[in-house]
Amino acid sequence: MTEEENLNNSMSETKRFEEFFNTVRSATRGVEDYYAPSVQHVFVVRHGDRTDDDKKWDKPILRPWDPEITPRGLRRAYETGLIIKEQAFIQRVVSSPFLRCLQTADEISKGLGLQKPITVQNGVQELMSTEIKRGWDTARIEQEGLVYTPHERAMRFGGRFVEDQRQPSMVPMDIVEVRDRGGGAYQRFKDNIIDIANHGDRVNTVIVTHGDGVAAAVNLALPDVDVFETGFCGFVHLVRNPSSPSPTWRIVQESGEHGVSWMELLD
Repeated sequence: MTEEENLNNSMSETKRFEEFFNTVRSATRGVEDYYAPSVQHVFVVRHGDRTDDDKKWDKPILRPWDPEITPRGLRRAYETGLIIKEQAFIQRVVSSPFLRCLQTADEISKGLGLQKPITVQNGVQELMSTEIKRGWDTARIEQEGLVYTPHERAMRFGGRFVEDQRQPSMVPMDIVEVRDRGGGAYQRFKDNIIDIANHGDRVNTVIVTHGDGVAAAVNLALPDVDVFETGFCGFVHLVRNPSSPSPTWRIVQESGEHGVSWMELLD
């Protein structure tokens, strides 16, 4: 290859990256005044630190598929509520039905100072399929239940949680939801995040979900990136103008902020 051809290839590669970063910049800074009253804020948050991820945790985990969060996770969730409170006035908190998300949502609500009940929504629950059962006893899951029942939630949290009146069905345990950007799980997360955002008066909302749910939320605004890291209580801050004829999601953060990192997809 000649020196001129090498130079042309280098210039072409540089142009491609410039175009990509301009696209990302547009998606992350595309709302001129994202604190205007017409702008809706949606924060999609991963749950706090899992007990089964803590090597020092020596207490029994009653439901291995539905672990609690650690004291550190509780503190992190509360602090996340304080951080979000500084960025937007939140009017609603929605949670996956898994215990680690319920606990996280409860602490975030306390940090927000929000007194309203938290809505439980099955559509943003963990990916639970034959692909990732991890050898758990299916009969035990069926006997003890995949997640807390409304009665169990009330016994543990009082009246802090209410069922979404438009509740989608729980994903069957034997369904195969592929765990990648093009799979059914990502699309389910996207569809339900949009549905939650569109419901009612389209108020500012915090959605507490799982790592895949946060990644799917990033892809709502940046379809051509791959999310490679979502820390505990990592979140993505989405904004849009819902009164626009074609409201477009934007992200009010850069990669690496708030515990969420992404990169360009390779061809």
